[in-house]
Amino acid sequence: MKIINGRTYSLWQQFWDQREQWIGGELVDTELTPLHTTIEDVIFEENGDDSAKFGFKGNKFDCWFDVQIGGIGGECPHPKGISFSAAYGGSFYAVKPERVESGDEVNHG
Repeated sequence: MKIINGRTYSLWQQFWDQREQWIGGELVDTELTPLHTTIEDVIFEENGDDSAKFGFKGNKFDCWFDVQIGGIGGECPHPKGISFSAAYGGSFYAVKPERVESGDEVNHG
């Protein structure tokens, strides 16, 4: 179990433990114009002295939030994916564990 600032975060730990499943998958920043990139790693690390940050590192950009203000939720643009949102700034992003195959279009709703 990864300990960050003296705490454990079981919800986010599962993504960290299973990061090999996500590497190579798709990260989508679902703001105004969706941006897509390939996931290179899971971000799960210290954020200041009393919190942690969680997210995904992509080959073109990263999406993450402080665990105190973000969570799982929102409409996902792909049926096999998971959406995340942060309370501040209303940022949303989604991940899919495997790459989108040719012809397997992502629905941007």
